[in-house]
Amino acid sequence: MAQCPTSFGSLLLLTATCLLLAGCFQSEQAKFPLASAAAPLHEGGRYVVYERGPDNTYQRQEVLEIKHRGDGAYDFVNEKGETLTISFHALSGDLFVGQAKGENDQPGYGYTVIRVAGNEAVFYVPQCDDQDKTMLAASSVEVSGQLECIIDRVADAPALFKRLDPGEPVSKLVRE
Repeated sequence: MAQCPTSFGSLLLLTATCLLLAGCFQSEQAKFPLASAAAPLHEGGRYVVYERGPDNTYQRQEVLEIKHRGDGAYDFVNEKGETLTISFHALSGDLFVGQAKGENDQPGYGYTVIRVAGNEAVFYVPQCDDQDKTMLAASSVEVSGQLECIIDRVADAPALFKRLDPGEPVSKLVRE
C-alpha cells in the first residue's frame, strides 16, 4: 500500500511526494488563507532535519535555512538552494497544520501537522486510511480507494485537522 513519505531526508520532497502518493491529505485549492498564518518558528533560522527511523530514533539528515516571509508563510531552503514554501495555521496549543503548495509542475496542496515545543518542531503526516471513516464522511472528505483524502469540499478544515489522528512522528526540526 502506498503511503506518504516517512522520510524527511529532504523536507522539500514532502509536498511533491504527498501529492503523488496515496495516503496524504490533499486539496486542489488552499484550505487555509495566508491571512490566518501563524509564526510557530518565529523569524526562522537554521534548523537541522532529523528523520525518524523504524526503531524510533532520529537520524540527522540536513540543515535548512528557514525564512519567515512577509505574507506569513515560510521558505524552507535546503543546502542545494531548493525552496519549499509552507504556511502554518494554529490548531490548538502547540499544534499547527502546515499547508504547502506542490512543485511548479504539481498542482494542489499537501498537509502536515506539527507540534512545536521550544526550539523543536515535530512533524506528522496523517494517513488517510488510519482515520475514522464516519468522521471523514461527515466532514465531506472525499476518500478515494481508502487511500487518498481529498479535502476540497471540507467546509471547516481547521476542525477536520483537530479531529485527525496524526499518527507517529516522521521527522523533526531542531534549531541550531
